[in-house]
Amino acid sequence: MSINSRVFIGMMIFFASFQLYMARSNFSMAILAMMKSDEDAQVKNYGKRFDWSKKQEGELQGAYFWGFLFTSLPGGFLAHYFGPKKVCFISMLLSTIFTILSPMAANISYTMIYTARFLIGFVGGPLLPCLHHLIANWAPPVEKGKFIILIEGTAVAIIVTWQMVGALTEAMGYAWGAFYIPAILMLLMIAGWMFLIYDSPEKHPRISAEEKEYISSSLAGSITNSVGLPPIKAIFTSIPFLALICLHYGAHWMLFLYITSIPKFMKEVLNFDLSSAGFLSSLPTIARFGTSLIFAPLGDFLRRRELMTVTHIRKYFTMTSHIIPGVLIIVMGFVDDAYISVAILTLLYGFNGSSTVTNMQNCQDLAPNYAGTLYGIMNTFTTTAGFIAPMVVAHFTEDDNSLGSWKNVFVVTACIFFFTAITFVIFGSGEIQPWNDVQKLKKVNEEEDTDDTPTFERSTLEQNQA
Repeated sequence: MSINSRVFIGMMIFFASFQLYMARSNFSMAILAMMKSDEDAQVKNYGKRFDWSKKQEGELQGAYFWGFLFTSLPGGFLAHYFGPKKVCFISMLLSTIFTILSPMAANISYTMIYTARFLIGFVGGPLLPCLHHLIANWAPPVEKGKFIILIEGTAVAIIVTWQMVGALTEAMGYAWGAFYIPAILMLLMIAGWMFLIYDSPEKHPRISAEEKEYISSSLAGSITNSVGLPPIKAIFTSIPFLALICLHYGAHWMLFLYITSIPKFMKEVLNFDLSSAGFLSSLPTIARFGTSLIFAPLGDFLRRRELMTVTHIRKYFTMTSHIIPGVLIIVMGFVDDAYISVAILTLLYGFNGSSTVTNMQNCQDLAPNYAGTLYGIMNTFTTTAGFIAPMVVAHFTEDDNSLGSWKNVFVVTACIFFFTAITFVIFGSGEIQPWNDVQKLKKVNEEEDTDDTPTFERSTLEQNQA
């Protein structure tokens, strides 16, 4: 019995997102071993240590996101014109090369390691929009949630990377433990990508006729072969899409705070050693990935059985993806027991796994033809959280790195959670937008102008989607 081609597509989407976040999150553990420390510099030798200030530490943590900011937006456009397979290959290859060069860059100067981190983010920016472009081409609507879970390879990457980097750095230093060995794994993923990935079912040489017909029929009307330039004005004036950007920002603020600063919180406030910090920092991510395996299929089930409209599914699940985590992170600021703090953080991220039903999936609802472009735009705005969050942490903890100072960080995070969720509940939507099909929109607008009729009739597909 042959395996469906979209199984291999999904597997490589998982590994591509894994590679992206391995290149992103390895430095959060590595920097703990690279900076001079009064506590362990005399007894542990991980390699050359650097006299970077707290401000420089925050800048290095944010450098990746500055680079990511510039190329996430054009990622969707690049996928449309060159195909996601080629764009992702170049992105992953260059990211691996710059990861290998990072220890050398650190030894040269602070400016060089900053540049290396910036470039890793710069070349990684197009990858997620390209993956959403692939999902739009390959995933039937009732399987969207399952494919979105696969982008949670990002969560598994954080789990594996932090534990692996922590253990290997303890054993052989940060150069091999945090950079060279991860780079070898990245190269293996790139090889699989080139052999197994194709831009669409029509371009796949080994797909069965039955599977191709199933995908084509399920996507009929929502995906067109020629979509033209993205309708930029319509996109940026779309209230549901602007509400989605807001929701996405809330989720990614917490994600980037977690990637850049939680290992620091574990080690310096909760007083765990480097290996324990890597393991315990991974527990919330394990919970997030585990619950996404429940939430995403649940969303697909509700949609397949038509028990709720798509809009209601997206809005109701913000309670678990944003509101409950916001409450829990406020509670964290009042808990001084290290293990209880880890338990609360793990529970928080477990609930946030339902982001696979809300902000992670909604761009596929609004405009399947431009899902990659929409995700690129979303990521461009939300990536700012990647360098703002470390700056917020540095602001509150530079003079007093205590639980009391971190309480301010947690309150800011909770407020962002609440505001973004409420905004989406009021203005968000799960319906396909008229500008998903530019040609049809132009035709309807011309008819409206002719008839002098101000109303716009929704397409049959949009009605079915709702």
